[in-house]
Amino acid sequence: MLKRERLHPYHYTTVQDLILPQDPASRLAFCRELIERDRASRHFLSCISWTDESQFTRNGIVNTHNEHEWAHENPHAKKTKSFQTWFSVWAGIIRNVLIGPFILPDMLNAENYREFLIETVEPELLENAPLIARREGLIYQHDGCPAHNALIVRHWLDERFPGRWIGRGGPITYLRHWTFFLWGCMKALVYYVRIDTKEQLIERIMQAGETVREQMRNIDMCDAVRRRLRLCLEQNG
Repeated sequence: MLKRERLHPYHYTTVQDLILPQDPASRLAFCRELIERDRASRHFLSCISWTDESQFTRNGIVNTHNEHEWAHENPHAKKTKSFQTWFSVWAGIIRNVLIGPFILPDMLNAENYREFLIETVEPELLENAPLIARREGLIYQHDGCPAHNALIVRHWLDERFPGRWIGRGGPITYLRHWTFFLWGCMKALVYYVRIDTKEQLIERIMQAGETVREQMRNIDMCDAVRRRLRLCLEQNG
């Protein structure tokens, strides 16, 4: 019947779920606020540290359709997957500067995330953020995971970035799914070759970070943000 109807099989492309009932309205409010602040101060977007976290494992990104074992007869080859060794990596982008990447604690909670912000993120931002961001005042953005939303973390952000942080419960409301190219680019570089050990994985993450850092020297993320803000408004959230 399939042949008679001239139908052909096609693979699905996985995409991220982008819509919850409350999402369009919150996106519109977020975009309008950032556009207004950008118009009021041409340095506003240059001061935002866009941060995110992603999990890395030894098995990485696998597309079995592209993997073959060449032999004269079926060797019934097997490949191990779902390694128990995994960890989360943090990175941030300010204008055209990559901050990090840094390996997060194995079990991220409010206490060690706050410690990570104080001992690792803040010194790195103060040292490597563009001069304009340090002069005008850094703005810190993170998503809404439980460790980020903890009271002790929000209190520290209120003290360190008063009125200048983006997140749940913050002066600028957190927006879901506001991510850029970073992790897709990083993982393509990391998993270009087989990873055999955790140490090799960490080394490749750091090497990928240096490659991205060099590539970003000619990119102005502020223009990318403005474009996304306009497109989000045009698509009604």
